[in-house]
Amino acid sequence: RVARELRTKKSDAELIDAALRLLRGLDKFQHDVPRGAQSWEVPLHTPDILASAMLVKCYVWGYELTGESHFLEQANYWAWTGVPFVYLRNPTDRPVGPYATIAVYGATNWVEPVWFGRPVQWCGLVYADALYRLSRHDGAGQWRKIADGITASGIQQSWPAADPERQGLLPDFYHLRAQQSDGPAINPATLQANAARLFGGPEVYDFRRFPREGLLVHAPGTIEPAGEDERRVRFKVRGW
Repeated sequence: RVARELRTKKSDAELIDAALRLLRGLDKFQHDVPRGAQSWEVPLHTPDILASAMLVKCYVWGYELTGESHFLEQANYWAWTGVPFVYLRNPTDRPVGPYATIAVYGATNWVEPVWFGRPVQWCGLVYADALYRLSRHDGAGQWRKIADGITASGIQQSWPAADPERQGLLPDFYHLRAQQSDGPAINPATLQANAARLFGGPEVYDFRRFPREGLLVHAPGTIEPAGEDERRVRFKVRGW
């Protein structure tokens, strides 16, 4: 059993080292534009909030695994690159608008729709998830506020109970002027994970690293660190 655990620990370390090496390779894109996350539909170089989301999440993980401030600085940079995709002022005089998120600055390889200015909230919700993770390590407070706003707008855009066929599902996109959901009804899990945070509930699933021992903890619920010394690690899991 001990030998098996040592082999597993070695394997984990090798995988982490490989991941960090690749993450450092992304530094060549410093001060660039987020792109390339939805190349199945939009041109490769189209600015894309989903790329912001993925880069923020990866650099936060890098920081959590190493404690290196460089990774946190990179996470903050890529978080700012996602802000121009978010309606911080209401684009209409209607209820749904603030914190709606456009997916890309561009068009599509399909005949329609053109994505300029049109909210695709599921992309914004992936970005909001990354901001919630970043907000743990950045005390400025704006990341949590933006993530909460995007999540609240996602709730507003979801199909209501009055639509029994699609109730509770996310629309693929939203018409701001008409205040109407449209496109395929998609899985609401991205919204639900963020809604748990918005309403003050525990995380659906959480990850923490305890740096002294290099212990990686995964749990369903919020992991609340309580202490770490040379003899032990203490934490609580706040579940549902």
